[in-house]
Formats: sequence, C-alpha cells, structure tokens
Amino acid sequence: MTIVLFIIVLAFLILVHELGHFWAAKRAGVRVEEFGIGFPPRLWGLKRGETFYSINLVPFGGFVKMLGENTLEGGLADEGSLATKSRLAQAGVLVAGVTANFLIAWFLLSAALMIGLPAAVGTAPAGLEVTNPILMITSVQPGSPAETAGLKPGDEILSAVTPDEFVGGISSAGEDKVMVTVKSAGEEIAREVMIQPEVGLIAEGVPGIGVGVDLVGVAKAGPLTALWQGLLFTLRLVGLIVTGFFTLIKEAILGETNVVKSLVGPIGLAGLVGDAQTIGLGYLLAFVAFISVNLAVLNLIPFPALDGGRLLILVIEGVMGKTLPAKLVGYLNLIGFVLLISLMLAVTYGDLLRLF
Repeated sequence: MTIVLFIIVLAFLILVHELGHFWAAKRAGVRVEEFGIGFPPRLWGLKRGETFYSINLVPFGGFVKMLGENTLEGGLADEGSLATKSRLAQAGVLVAGVTANFLIAWFLLSAALMIGLPAAVGTAPAGLEVTNPILMITSVQPGSPAETAGLKPGDEILSAVTPDEFVGGISSAGEDKVMVTVKSAGEEIAREVMIQPEVGLIAEGVPGIGVGVDLVGVAKAGPLTALWQGLLFTLRLVGLIVTGFFTLIKEAILGETNVVKSLVGPIGLAGLVGDAQTIGLGYLLAFVAFISVNLAVLNLIPFPALDGGRLLILVIEGVMGKTLPAKLVGYLNLIGFVLLISLMLAVTYGDLLRLF
C-alpha cells in the first residue's frame, strides 16, 4: 500500500509540473507535439489538434514534448518552435512547471490546515491554536531498540504525560528494561512494549531507546486563515530547502559530507510517505507539499537538463546577445541528464544499503 501511495504522490506532483509547462507553452504559441501521462512504452494515445495525448506504461508523472525544445532534433526555425520565441517567453515556459509545484504546495498546506495539521505545542504561528495535545513519537532512529520493538512515528505514548517525564523514566531505568505503553494512529487498543535501553545511543553514558517525542496537537484554521498561513508555510519551506541545498553543495565541495548518503532516493522517500500516512491526512498533505517544494527548488538549480540550467543558458545568451550553438546546448543537456540519472541510481543504491 505504501509503494502504491508513493507512486500516486510522485506521479501527481510530476504531472502538475508538466501541466504547468503545457499551459505556458500553449499560451506562448509553442507547438506541443505530445503531452504524456507516465513514460513510454505507450499504452494508448489520441491526437487532438496539433497535440498527441498519450497514456504510458511507467506511472511516474508525465512529459511535455515541445517543438524546438530538443536542440539536437532540428525544426528550430519552424513556426511554433520554442526556439523562435523571445527569451522572455521561453523563460516563462521553463518556470511554469516550478510555479505549478509551488501553487500546489500552497493549496495542499492550506487544505492540511483546514483538515487539521499535527503541530507541536508552542510552535504554532500567530493565529493558530494547538488543541488536544498528546505525547507522540515524532521520529524513530533506524536500528534502535525502539524500531526493533515496533514503535513508529505517530504512535501515542500513554505511559508518560510530558517529554521530560518520558525521557527521565528511561534515563533512570539504567540498563533495565522499560515498559512503554503506546497506541498507534487509527487503533483503539493500546499495547505494552518491553524495551531494552541502549547506553550511549543518544548521548555518552545515557540510556536511550532511539525515539524523538513531543507534545503534539492539532492546528486547525478556517479557509481564509488557512490560505494565508498556507502561503507563509510554503515560503518558509522554500527558504529552508534552498538553505539546505546550498549547505549540502558547500559541504560536498569541501569534502565534509557524502552526497549519496545525505540524500534520500525513491525507496527512502516511499518509506517517509508511508510514515506520514500513519500520522494522519493533514500531515500526509503537508508532506506531499514538502516534496512538491523540493521538486520546484531542485528544478531551479542551474544544472544542464534541469529547468534552472536552461534558464542559465537563456541568461548567458541574453548577455552575449546571440544564441549558443544548438549542438552545444543539446550535448550539455544530454550530459546533464546522464549525470542526473547516475546520481539517482547511486542514491537509490544508498537507500537499499540503509534498508537491508
């Protein structure tokens, strides 16, 4: 079920991105040769006007094939070619996908606030009140005693009232087993779990079971407040993710981090989506919004084959006052695509190592 949900989420977000490109291309008078749902091999197709609409076998999002987009295929001077449009129009088509991801993130976060979004007590912004707080497991360390015992993010702890009481109880137990009473989301019956703390897991000389806990309640708002707070949340996410990407790139250049180990690939992301589902619909929508903003920021990185790389080429052409050779641009995008696929395979391999 988790895998199916992940495929639906990822396909939806990529499809939203491509719909942004599709809409902007049509508005700019660019000929869209094909709009595909999923990736080939093709299962079904239908031509309407100048565009061929297809449904394809691989269910990860979709694609928009525009005339003149691939500089290695020719047709650059044809009427309706992307290459014949002004640089401003081309930039509009390129950023439309990112804009669509931003807007859907705003919508999802607003919807999450209207449904009810889990929030830690004391962290809700002005205008939002956190109600019905419970002591909840917010994270579980991989390979920890807590994970071995079956504890998961979203589980409610009934054997303590506050985080300090819970942590203090484990610390005072020393190396003796502790009884933790929990209730999983969506379940009515609580269960008691015996867990053996591990000394040094959290801090040197301190027993721990490998969980993060907090008092978590429900932050809920009416439509207008939710729309405003949803916008603010989205902007904050953009700032945090941009900062995170710059930090990762800087540390990778300085040799302070392993990029493959630091990034989460499709397998790891599928597990995170599953965890978000267990906490509730509001949290799941917020997490999907987080992925959408990540896709938007990632696509704006000035790297060949990404929207940001193509935008950079437009800027360079504008400064030079002339168009770069079509073959040069085409080969740069091809090399960028190969490097991105290689990175994705390496990150997926890292996911598999962590999983097994």
